[in-house]
Amino acid sequence: MTSRRILSRYIAGQTFFAIMSTYATFLVMILFIDIVELLRRGQTNESFGGIEAFILALFRLPVLSGKVLPFAVLFGSMFAFLKLNRRQELVIARSSGLSVWQFLSPPIIIAVLIGIFAVTVLNPLGANLNKTSERLEVKYFKSENSKLSLAKAGLWLKQRDNQGSSIIHAETAELGGVLLKNITVWKFNLDGAFYERIEAPIAELHDGFWSLTQAWITGPDSKPVRRNTVRLDTFLTAEQVSDSLSDPKEISFWQLPRFIKTARNAGLPADRFQVQYHTLLSRPILLGAMVIVAAVFSMQVFRLGKIGRMVLGGVGSGFLLYFLTDLAEALGGAGRVQPIIAAWSPASIALMIGVTVLLYNEDG
Repeated sequence: MTSRRILSRYIAGQTFFAIMSTYATFLVMILFIDIVELLRRGQTNESFGGIEAFILALFRLPVLSGKVLPFAVLFGSMFAFLKLNRRQELVIARSSGLSVWQFLSPPIIIAVLIGIFAVTVLNPLGANLNKTSERLEVKYFKSENSKLSLAKAGLWLKQRDNQGSSIIHAETAELGGVLLKNITVWKFNLDGAFYERIEAPIAELHDGFWSLTQAWITGPDSKPVRRNTVRLDTFLTAEQVSDSLSDPKEISFWQLPRFIKTARNAGLPADRFQVQYHTLLSRPILLGAMVIVAAVFSMQVFRLGKIGRMVLGGVGSGFLLYFLTDLAEALGGAGRVQPIIAAWSPASIALMIGVTVLLYNEDG
């Protein structure tokens, strides 16, 4: 029992070191590429140099590196198994009566723990650092202002207050959603009947209300009336409006449930945020599945002495996973597939295929 425990710790340590080394290599590559791109963008800014580019790229790194973690686990696990097979350590372990599932348990546990840490710690840290990087981008790239890009349909908001509900449409949003331009507001009473329409060139979000300037107010049976300022109560915050226009990957894991609930109450689209939330929930399972997929290629192919097939199979699996994940997120975010199904499909498929193939190869 003691020798098996020592062996499990050894395999876990080898796998952890290989995964972290692979992940660090990916991060250095991403950091270098991002620095080069930032330097290209900052050519016209004399105050923007290598140090500024490095700091900005460092703040952007956690968000940009989120997608490479499953690949780091896949390739890192394969490298670890390659090393153990080259030394004949796995052969000796199996000849001593240790099954494939017994010596795969430590690497799987390591991968799951890495996934939990990445979701609960690294993801919130990356979200906060990304907000800092956005402020720095506005500072250094003033020509690329902070205007948020909206779809052709513009921005739509739905909110409730003590007088009923209202629907807001804006063509553009600036300053992180605090400033809306060319807006139209339809107001409804508590019974759901329309009673007022407001049009204004500018609406600014304050604490608990929108301030509309140079507004025209039109009732169902009245002529338009112009007012310099109109107050429209709201429960939305600038952060919530800004997040609704942001990439869901830039929102902290711990903030996603609250934001999804608020978005639904405000009539904001929440599918892509639900996909992101469940994708993060499934991340530990996905990383555990990557270890099993790595074992499928590495251990079986090493017996045949065909290392090239192992590498090709691992790379192909990585690209297939990337394509499947992006496709599922796109379908789930667009509402074509249930967000839960879209988010959990890549992890579930990878796990089922890996376990099935490994069972067939190892147990006949």
